[in-house]
Amino acid sequence: MIQIERLRVKEFRGIREIELDLGGKSFIIHGPNGSGKSGIVDAIDFALTGNVRRLSGEGTGTVSITNHAPHVLARSTPTNAVVELTVKDIASGKSAVLVRNVASPRDFTLTPNTPEVRAALSQAGSHPEITLSRREVIKLIVSTAAKRSEGIQALLQLDHLGAFRQRLQHARNKADQTKSAAQTNLTSSERSLVTHVGGTAFDEAVLLKAVNERRRVLGAPDLTVVNGETDFLAAVTLEASQSGISLATAITETDTLITMVADVSGLDSLRETVFETIVALGEKPGLREAISRQELLTVGLEAVASQACPLCGQEWPDMAALQEHIQAEIDRGTEAHEQLEAATIAATEYGSALQSLKQAVDKVIAPARVHGAIGLAAKLEAWSTAISQHAGVLDSDSTIIAAVEQFTVRKYDAPVGVTDDINTLATTLKALPDLSVAMAARDFLSVAKERWGNVIANRHALANATTGAELAVKVYKAYASAVDHALNSLYQTVEQDFSQYYQLINSDDEASFRAQFTPSGGSLELAVDFYGIDMFPPNAYHSEGHQDGMGVCLYLALMKQLLGKDFRLSILDDVVMSVDINHRRQFCELLKSEFPRVQFIITTHDEVWARQMQSAGFVSSKQQARFYGWSVDGGPLFEQSDTWERIDAELARGEVNSAAHKLRLHLEAAAADIAEAIGGRVAYRGDADYALGELMSAVSGALRELLRKAADSANSWNNEAAKQDVKRKKEAAGIAIPEQQVESWPINKLVHQNDWAQMSAADFRPVLDAAKQYLGLFICDNDNCHGWIHIEGRPSPASLRCDCGSYNLNLTRKS
Repeated sequence: MIQIERLRVKEFRGIREIELDLGGKSFIIHGPNGSGKSGIVDAIDFALTGNVRRLSGEGTGTVSITNHAPHVLARSTPTNAVVELTVKDIASGKSAVLVRNVASPRDFTLTPNTPEVRAALSQAGSHPEITLSRREVIKLIVSTAAKRSEGIQALLQLDHLGAFRQRLQHARNKADQTKSAAQTNLTSSERSLVTHVGGTAFDEAVLLKAVNERRRVLGAPDLTVVNGETDFLAAVTLEASQSGISLATAITETDTLITMVADVSGLDSLRETVFETIVALGEKPGLREAISRQELLTVGLEAVASQACPLCGQEWPDMAALQEHIQAEIDRGTEAHEQLEAATIAATEYGSALQSLKQAVDKVIAPARVHGAIGLAAKLEAWSTAISQHAGVLDSDSTIIAAVEQFTVRKYDAPVGVTDDINTLATTLKALPDLSVAMAARDFLSVAKERWGNVIANRHALANATTGAELAVKVYKAYASAVDHALNSLYQTVEQDFSQYYQLINSDDEASFRAQFTPSGGSLELAVDFYGIDMFPPNAYHSEGHQDGMGVCLYLALMKQLLGKDFRLSILDDVVMSVDINHRRQFCELLKSEFPRVQFIITTHDEVWARQMQSAGFVSSKQQARFYGWSVDGGPLFEQSDTWERIDAELARGEVNSAAHKLRLHLEAAAADIAEAIGGRVAYRGDADYALGELMSAVSGALRELLRKAADSANSWNNEAAKQDVKRKKEAAGIAIPEQQVESWPINKLVHQNDWAQMSAADFRPVLDAAKQYLGLFICDNDNCHGWIHIEGRPSPASLRCDCGSYNLNLTRKS
């Protein structure tokens, strides 16, 4: 995995030109909404992947990288839209410069192009989940169980498990359909044999009795058993009749067909049910195509190994974008599965009814060929073929959907004139003279043999289909059980980390918090403890701020599970929106204590949280950039600390006015931070627009009061070391505060009046030194800390200290 040392962006998104020195450490980008912060996130995304997730995926329409990634004023020259990252491979310690431009987003240069850095970049590019936005936080916490499962498995790169589960489910359904069709065929063949033998239900004893009665007429010995090897004509010497039909059976089956043709209401009802279920699918645009392509797309997704689509060969900006596109296409078909199941069941029932009608038609063809009107047998064959072709569209989901128009008409109606011809045939058959007893017995056995053979064949087919269906169920259950067991173990680990992280940031009121994941068949329920009362969904009682905290904690737990020791880079894009101030400070402690090796790049519009991240020691003053605003022509207006170095650089160039402007901005921001940290009191303003003078006066007064309390405390405890420490600090304040007040007057003049434009750097240097000395009163002098001092305990402060404890004054008097 990599970490980012430097970022340079030119003519990209809302940025004209910007350069940030990240130093491979955590970095904060803060400023109001619309100041250009997200452009930094997009730039890093583009450099690593050649894509911008914000410009791709569902809902982006015609937006594209080529047309809309360049700055709006640089659209005609996309080659000028460049992102340059200096990255470091953590494993080897080697650094390189990655450069990518919008004109050819799939290409990039790497200098030096070492195998180690290139492999580390490939790893980072294959993990787009290192970037977290608030939209994704919400998906993890406040979403349906199915969507949460999809989101978490996608983040853990386990989404192929759900896709394969769906394929096995589909195979199980198809096996059930095959078994159902085999059962229908067996029932039909048994019914056909019963019609021939006589009786009301299939009974092998009745069959054996009827066969032996005919065999005795023909002088053949009785059969003792009826099985798959039995030949009803064994030892029968009489040749078959010229007609080859059993007159009695022909009469019965012709009457059966006449009855079926006379009432097709059952077929009509089944056909209409199939039509209605398919129309319901059609009301969801694109789902027909998505369903028909789902299996192919699933196979294609598993075959993705490069930027080239394995299905069509088209080149994509990067492999992750291609995978995301294919997965989105697969997901479009998932929502139609329940309706598709209903359509499949209806189609199976309809197909069985069509099969029964076809078999009834087929049985009349032979007598029609001998005794029917000219051409009747051919018409019956054509009718049988038409029914068979219509039933053929029921073989698969895709053909059912494609043939929806076929279900609006009766494809099973008899051809013109056939019904009359069948009635005439029935009359003709009933008028024929009886055959001789011997010949009738021979014909009976011949037909019985054929139909018994059909029963045996269909029994074998049903046995095979049953075995297949049972195997499909076993495979599905075994796979689902194995996946659920593995996921359950994984979720238990994530559950523990998630609970621990959330306890850390809410230790004051939810120290016993716990979470519970319940995976089941492709969904993932999440319940969380609410103050020890019971387990509830996250959005049942917890506030939006708590839900934000849960989302980020769950993300961190998942990333730890996914990347382990390779979790070294994370970009959090405005993910903390409404977490209260105390918990945001504890969130900083979580990142420091649990993920000290991870480089977090955090954007936020919350100035308070940005300052807390510095005061908590999560970042130094150098590891942040402050965005003030944005314009079309200039892009973001920003500054990156260390402010003193930038002011010194301005003075070295003789740009005193610019140095004064930066100093004023720095004093305003610092004074606001200090006032919040030590309890400086200013008159409340609804717009929080406090003047620099009133802020400086407030913090100066607060410091004097706190030092007075520290002196009283040291005296009450008779602590000589504390007395001397407070004395030194009071003396320093006694010098720095008046000095700053004396030297601060040129700042406004230089910022607002041109009369002072000729003030020299040497003239301005005392102003700068006084400001440094003044702010130094509020900063720990430990090189490893350099954090703002702050009070502990409100509303009655117990101490004034920094995070490392090097600056630590007791404010509590001895009783």
